[in-house]
Amino acid sequence: MSKSAIWCPSPIIPICIICEGYEEYDYLTKLATLGAWRSDIYDVQLINAKSSGNLSVRYQDRYMSNAYYMVFIFCDTDLAPYSDFLKLKEKINKFHGSKNIADEVVIFGNPCTMQIMLLHFADVKLASKNKSKNAGIIKTLTGIENYDGHDNQREEFMKQLVKDNLANMVERVEALPKDAEQKGSSNFSVLLLYLNSESTKWIKELNDGM
Repeated sequence: MSKSAIWCPSPIIPICIICEGYEEYDYLTKLATLGAWRSDIYDVQLINAKSSGNLSVRYQDRYMSNAYYMVFIFCDTDLAPYSDFLKLKEKINKFHGSKNIADEVVIFGNPCTMQIMLLHFADVKLASKNKSKNAGIIKTLTGIENYDGHDNQREEFMKQLVKDNLANMVERVEALPKDAEQKGSSNFSVLLLYLNSESTKWIKELNDGM
């Protein structure tokens, strides 16, 4: 797909999101069923990288395929000093020959995606991505005991995400700080804003920065 066609897109615009792992993949898959973005405008296709170490390679492969108008990454941050997360952003910037495009295409939850997921139920600020440390609050809000991300636990969690609490997440995630090095932060609201926009000018603007 020619990038020159970005500002005159086809009726349904293919967008790719590279998910760090199963939790991210399952969560976005569920959000799609809840109508979290404009499916009449954007065809959001998800790739499960299955590891943070695969994110950069998967991103470059999907970008070079010319099959999408935009490619995003959706991932956790690591622990301070965020060395792995910063290395990921450096790789994306180097790939595009840009100083800061990674700030636009790397969608994060600090400390983890669970920070976003729990916003469906309450205004939560997690201090760690450690599943055992978060198990207590997950049980309180969802009833799932000893959450460690296993298949059946993720399935049960996703069942509890419904349209009635989708709006809660959208409102709460918008209020989060967007500094990737601040606990309890996320730029997920930016992705939702893009994918709910009737105008596709944001695609050209992002591509112009690459």
